[in-house]
Amino acid sequence: MGKKVFFHNCEILIFSGKNQKLRGNQKSNFDFATTCAIIYLIIEKIKNNQKIKSQNEEICYNVCEVIMKLIINGDDFGLSKSITDGIIDGIKNGFLTSTSIMINMQFAKYAIEQAISNGINCVGLHINLTVGKPIIPNDHLTDEKGVFLYNRKQIENPNLTYEDAYNEIIAQIHLFNEYSKGKIKLDHFDTHHTLYDNEKIRKAIIEISNKMDLPIRNVTKYDLPCKKPDDCFVDFTINNVRLDVLDKFIRFNKDKDISVEIMSHPGYVDDYTKTVTSYLGRENELKVLKAAKDCGLFDDVNLIRFGEL
Repeated sequence: MGKKVFFHNCEILIFSGKNQKLRGNQKSNFDFATTCAIIYLIIEKIKNNQKIKSQNEEICYNVCEVIMKLIINGDDFGLSKSITDGIIDGIKNGFLTSTSIMINMQFAKYAIEQAISNGINCVGLHINLTVGKPIIPNDHLTDEKGVFLYNRKQIENPNLTYEDAYNEIIAQIHLFNEYSKGKIKLDHFDTHHTLYDNEKIRKAIIEISNKMDLPIRNVTKYDLPCKKPDDCFVDFTINNVRLDVLDKFIRFNKDKDISVEIMSHPGYVDDYTKTVTSYLGRENELKVLKAAKDCGLFDDVNLIRFGEL
């Protein structure tokens, strides 16, 4: 079993019904009410420094343990049809728990429609100030064609102001609400490219996050005074898209009382996708995440969405 800890700092997992899976290969042969009663007795015994004696108490004590909360987010929802279809498949098949939409891109409406039709009721906003056109035309943020300055050019843009970033992000939120018509809610914010590296953009994201009480991706090299997971695993990319990389990460963290996001960029790659992104290893990410799910790599963690933080 995993790490056993005192109760005020752990996640208590309670399962009902006979032979319901607890953790690993453990089985429960007692009902929900009995389980609750035993757990109460265990708490009282621990408070009084008494020993756990019965087999049922031992089973319940073993499932009262810390396990990592894990979000697996698929970035770039709506960037292309094929990327969107891949992310939908990942969520439907249980190896993605979350996604974030690029609302200013051509296939954003399609992404919203697919989410609604597949019963997905919340997504994140993949804040985008580096690809495509802004919702609000703004020559502080764009080139002569009205297209966002790309990646580091935007991040290092001396003309960009806090107001520019704030107003564009708010406009992207409004467009999301217009497309979703209340059928899907925003549950977090993250960014396309490393926008946190720009202090003005970062401050705008934090301000909006706090006003809307929504979590953001935790880029731990910065102080981010708002709701967020404890960490973000960003190494699942390019040459590190491998099962052993995920296995090492899960094994190292699974018994910790933390919440972590795995940042991923899965999807199918069609000809159009090749015109809008340079990263074409997306199908491999789908393949490896599916393999991780199929081999039980996620069985010993608590898979959650951002709304469950």
